[in-house]
Amino acid sequence: MIKATPVRDIEDRNSLLESIGLEPLERECLITVTEEKQLHAFYLFVFCPEGGRVTRVISFPGASTVALDLGLRAVVNFLDRAGGKTAFFEPPTDVMRAIAKSIGFLPVEGKANEMALDIKKFFEHPCQGH
Repeated sequence: MIKATPVRDIEDRNSLLESIGLEPLERECLITVTEEKQLHAFYLFVFCPEGGRVTRVISFPGASTVALDLGLRAVVNFLDRAGGKTAFFEPPTDVMRAIAKSIGFLPVEGKANEMALDIKKFFEHPCQGH
């Protein structure tokens, strides 16, 4: 079973990122996506006045698109629970862009790679088994 888990402890977040050679940004929150003992991805995001922004997606070898989809949905859920209205994302790959589009992210007019999701609208539609 694939799970998306928020890492709430700052020290745990820092050590997870440092273990793969990355430096955490001060305000970044982290969600891990795992299946059994396989690590699929890290999703890092920050809160902003409108809601939140996915700042980085780190996917690991063998990461499934189902796991990557679940991770992005988990970030949106986290932002919703915090009262966010909009989720922003600049997908780093074509695969992530396709996943973002499939769950309702739309291009932001005037910004080349940025996409946005109306969180309220997202939760008006069923997840279709995800």
